[in-house]
Amino acid sequence: MKKSILTFTAPALVVGLALAPSASADAPNANASAQAKAQVSANADKVKVNAGITNRIDAVEDRLVDVNAELELVANILADTETLTAEQAVLYQKTLDGLLNRVGASENQLNAVINKVGSDLPEVADASAFIATTTQEILEVQSLLDGIEITVDPELDEVIDETADPAEDVIEVIDDVTAE
Repeated sequence: MKKSILTFTAPALVVGLALAPSASADAPNANASAQAKAQVSANADKVKVNAGITNRIDAVEDRLVDVNAELELVANILADTETLTAEQAVLYQKTLDGLLNRVGASENQLNAVINKVGSDLPEVADASAFIATTTQEILEVQSLLDGIEITVDPELDEVIDETADPAEDVIEVIDDVTAE
């Protein structure tokens, strides 16, 4: 009789033991499933944030590409120019100032991105380097503009002496008027 009880209980014991670990494994799997869903949700949020950051950095880079294109046109014109009228010099100066302001706006936008996500992203470092390079190129074209001779009237070839003191010119005019 002992043998028949053992014959009946042994398979039940094996089945019980076999099912016991799977029953306890279901509870952690349910927890793991919830964790996986949370991870996927967090990753989706991260992708949305990264997409927004990427869009903002792309806008910065697009603006800088436009600035560089305009700067190249101005640099090419000024490279072949020996003299400018005062009006032309003012227009080129305003153009360079505007380009520098646009680079400043790009830098402000990049700083907003850095405040949000930090400066560890390679895209941020690339955009920052692009800003620095563009600023340096504008300053080089500014030096080129500063080196060009400015004429009052190109037909008369009267050249403004940039080293002259404007106050001396005013004094001369006053002296001429008072002498009459």
